[in-house]
Amino acid sequence: MKKVLIALAVILLIVAVAAGVVFYKANQEVGLTESESVSHETLASPHTRVRAVLRTAALSDFIASLVPPTVKVPDYVPWDIQDALPRLLPREVALLADPDFTQGEIGLTLFANEQRLGPMLVKAVNDSGIFKKPLPVSWSGDGALLEKRGVITARANLPIPEGVESRILEHWTPQTQSEPVAVEGTNQFEIVLDNRNGDLVTLFAAISQAMKQDWKAMLNQDQVKSVLPLVAKVSDARLAANLDGPDTCNIKLVVHADQGAGGMLQFMLAGAAVPELQKMLEAKHSLILEGQSKYDKEQQALVGTYKLTGFREQLERAIAKAAGVSAPKQPKPEAAS
Repeated sequence: MKKVLIALAVILLIVAVAAGVVFYKANQEVGLTESESVSHETLASPHTRVRAVLRTAALSDFIASLVPPTVKVPDYVPWDIQDALPRLLPREVALLADPDFTQGEIGLTLFANEQRLGPMLVKAVNDSGIFKKPLPVSWSGDGALLEKRGVITARANLPIPEGVESRILEHWTPQTQSEPVAVEGTNQFEIVLDNRNGDLVTLFAAISQAMKQDWKAMLNQDQVKSVLPLVAKVSDARLAANLDGPDTCNIKLVVHADQGAGGMLQFMLAGAAVPELQKMLEAKHSLILEGQSKYDKEQQALVGTYKLTGFREQLERAIAKAAGVSAPKQPKPEAAS
């Protein structure tokens, strides 16, 4: 009897070891277990001037509500859509931009803090061919890379046109910044731009060149030339967006600038930029943007609060198209009595 028990114990040990090896291999190939939480800040550098962060996991309930009821998760996933998305969506997705004049380029890093299925996500993204499509940026390597569990990256560079640095030096004195301008970390979406060394001009010129536009001619326009000294008084700008209901997004814009520039910034934003943006959004995308801005002396910033509506139906159609199913029919408006 003792020999039988020993034999059973050995068999169970072998089965347990084999199961452990199989699970380990499957976890390495698929990413079954939850990864550690990793912030985009681990990839930032002292030269990072732009941070755009989307907290996708915080949007899981909203995204689930957009998925047509005919879309089901695969049988091997032990959760429904509502339970699966909070576990499978990346905790955050971020884009970092690092201008480097010594290299003559802006380094771009796309980052995702995957929770589960990271290896499968990387393969799906690379197999889609998105990194092989003709784009104004040059992607390095083979596209997305799982550097380790929890860290998916894709890196690219955007050339900085010659002559940009001399234009910046006309209005800015470069200096080493002791503290980075980082995101607050509590918003569903946030983008922050550090303009203390004139990197708004760097980005404008690089993007314009990438889009086959003459950035020099654009900066030499009388209207733009008159605005550059004002832009030099802007230290940083940030935009935060958070959902407030199924079809409403609250947006807050904060532009830190000298008080002397506040009035002109207010005029430019409220009198020109926002009205044009409102017209474009409504005409081309059926989106309604409402709100106002004012200069806050205590914050030394131009603060704008806005509300965007009309995006839900378009998102539902886009998700349904991506899933290859019909979008849910929208209720017809009631006839006026």
